[in-house]
Amino acid sequence: MKPILKKSIGITAKFFSSLKTVMQHPMGCIGVLLVGLFLFSAIFAPIISPYNPSDFVGDSLAGPSLSHPIGTDELGRDTFCRVIYGGRIELVLAIAAVSISLFLGLVLGMIAGYGPVWLDNCMVLVFDTIRSFPSIMLSLAILALTEPSVIIIGIVFIINATPGYGRIARAQTLSLKNKEFILAEQSLGAKPMRVILHHLLPNIIGPLLILCAMDIPVVVTVEAGLSFLGLGVLPPTPTWGTILNEGFSVIRESPWPVIAGGVPLILTTLGFTFLGETLRDLFDPKLKGK
Repeated sequence: MKPILKKSIGITAKFFSSLKTVMQHPMGCIGVLLVGLFLFSAIFAPIISPYNPSDFVGDSLAGPSLSHPIGTDELGRDTFCRVIYGGRIELVLAIAAVSISLFLGLVLGMIAGYGPVWLDNCMVLVFDTIRSFPSIMLSLAILALTEPSVIIIGIVFIINATPGYGRIARAQTLSLKNKEFILAEQSLGAKPMRVILHHLLPNIIGPLLILCAMDIPVVVTVEAGLSFLGLGVLPPTPTWGTILNEGFSVIRESPWPVIAGGVPLILTTLGFTFLGETLRDLFDPKLKGK
């Protein structure tokens, strides 16, 4: 237990040290605060929200008040609660889709880069074939053949994003596989799985994690866009896209539902983008010091 405890303490200390470094930069500080606000509101939605997002609690299209900070929608549901619970759905969708895309791209990319040439060529052919389809057209085609839901939107993003992660993992693996420390490990009889897990993976995961931070708002925006068009998550599930869709139809009577659905999208996108840019500037050796 002691080695595990020491390792956990070391990882925690390194995390807080990196967080302190990021917070020293204005853009990184803003990014951390906005991302922290998004995570806090999504995780503690049942505690923050005074009502159930599906309950009819007031007059339709009422303006902001003490009991309803952002007013109500056309059915009298509290807009603030729907935004908070919508953020929880967005968070689960974004983390799940990005994590699965990262895992698949990382595995396939390292196999392509470290494996034989014929396997590398096959993997590249698959990556290029998927990426050759316009992402919007591919997404609409999949949604047209299935019933819109959160899971389908996640699958759409995974199909579109995995080749990108795979390409980056493959390029990083190709650049490292002939380095001295890899060749030395191979000369000592290390098996390919050990080389990949203990030497290649720690050296190529960094850039991909930074890319993940910048892809999370992409998932949120894709969901919002598809739901706004009626091709994503369907009502009454409270997502930011459905809130925008419902609010747009009554925008002449009340602008608050549209504002409530649009502002979280803007803040979340800015937060993760600022955080990703700061991480890239700080931890990319080519950009460090500039």
